Amino acid sequence: MYQDLSILLFGHTRATYIADVLESLDRQGAISNVDVWLDGHQGAPDVKYKTELVREVVSNYKVRSLNSHNGSLGFR
Repeated sequence: MYQDLSILLFGHTRATYIADVLESLDRQGAISNVDVWLDGHQGAPDVKYKTELVREVVSNYKVRSLNSHNGSLGFR
């Protein structure tokens, strides 16, 4: 249905928000067209926990690809 569609989803520390977006895309049948990029924690313990939680949420969906980093790429 969405063969020519690519969806790029950026994330960092907001697990609830990324879960909502992924759930919506899954319900629309577009989850297999999603490429996820997650920015890193730069070794900060409080941020590391949040980024790992986001990565765990994303792993529950059959996205096309998941790219995550430990450093900061500074998606702005």
